[in-house]
Amino acid sequence: MKGRIIKGVGGFYIVRPSNEKKEVMSKARGVFKKEGLTPLVGDYVEWDMLQDNTGIITDIYDRKNSFIRPSVSNIDILLIVMAFDRPLYDMRLLDKLIVTAEQALTDPVIIFNKMDLEKPGDRETINSIYKDLYPLYFVKGLTGEGIEEVRKTIKGKTSALTGQSGVGNSTILNRIFKEEKAETGIISHKSKRGKHTTRHVEIFLYDEDTEILDTPGFSSFETSMEDGHRLSDYFIDINRLQKDCRFRDCKHVNEPGCRVIEAVKEGDLSESRYSSYLEQLKERELFEKERFK
Repeated sequence: MKGRIIKGVGGFYIVRPSNEKKEVMSKARGVFKKEGLTPLVGDYVEWDMLQDNTGIITDIYDRKNSFIRPSVSNIDILLIVMAFDRPLYDMRLLDKLIVTAEQALTDPVIIFNKMDLEKPGDRETINSIYKDLYPLYFVKGLTGEGIEEVRKTIKGKTSALTGQSGVGNSTILNRIFKEEKAETGIISHKSKRGKHTTRHVEIFLYDEDTEILDTPGFSSFETSMEDGHRLSDYFIDINRLQKDCRFRDCKHVNEPGCRVIEAVKEGDLSESRYSSYLEQLKERELFEKERFK
């Protein structure tokens, strides 16, 4: 039988059979460990029912993508949630998550929550940077304002919610489902940060072809950096420009004839996005340096 792993619990895997809403507690064949293959939440699998009504996972289908942290697979959309405040949105983190999504062939969708905490000029700034790059939604999770547009975007897909603790991931998840699916927490008045409320990775079924994955307070998804592509390939606004650089291997740092640097000076490329690119480029170069020591 075919199914999908929707949750991992203490060495067991909860499998949802295809076209069914029931859940089956399952184990994985020992051969997976010998092959160095670990089943992940999100995996599509072959499984058999045992006499005690538990399951055994016998095969894992090829993955569209997979992430190192959290350990999940086969994600179509990464819903990147920021808050206007408590905690204050972080453009650098947002850009890192966008790169992670692009690298994993996952569509980034940006959600800014807590519209009641919006300050003058916030929305204009955010729109000027991201509106023409990715789907961008402004919502109020506590009331459900703006959530219907998010529902339309994720229809027929497997989506994953990610963002800093306290941005309202679980509240948004509950609003999408119109019922309590995830535990929500409160913001610490002292630190203005949220407490982790989700304690495990789980896929929730919205309808027969729409699933949403909630993750335990992760502020970032991680994929391997070793994929052979340049960082600039994952900044779609930079990627559009780099074909006009003088040098094919231009890093867009201080090279002569760099169209990307010219675009920043001319106001055609966001300084915020370019700064994020330089910061991530430095991090990757340090990673490579450490790896080959």
